[in-house]
Amino acid sequence: MKVAVVGAGAVGSVVSYLLSSGGAEVFLYDDRKERVAEIQAKGVRLRGDMVGEVFPKARLPGEFTEPFDLIALACAAGPPAESLRPLSPYVHRETAYLSVQEGSAVDELRELVGDSRAGGALPWISAMESDGGEIEVEE
Repeated sequence: MKVAVVGAGAVGSVVSYLLSSGGAEVFLYDDRKERVAEIQAKGVRLRGDMVGEVFPKARLPGEFTEPFDLIALACAAGPPAESLRPLSPYVHRETAYLSVQEGSAVDELRELVGDSRAGGALPWISAMESDGGEIEVEE
């Protein structure tokens, strides 16, 4: 399964870790050049209550070339259409969408792509990006 995780911050990093650990091929999308370069060099590193590292394919906008089976929105809450626009050429009829954003993003996502292809999840952990790029996780 090919998965795009939109947002390489704390939540997006944890989501990419969980999906990668489960066997998915994960592409981590972020518009911060320094964060993308850091993940390309060192991977996603978790410490605290969840420890591990994975090496998703970190990319900047416009660097994707293949369709995705799942797109997970883990970026700052905002209109899902804006977050999905750069990835629109890389979806197919069966692409599913998951929002781990705060607020009513999942409702807007369902309106955009339909109930059968959209879902939401609430993180059960607290995660914070440290100065060194590691993600500190607390349950």
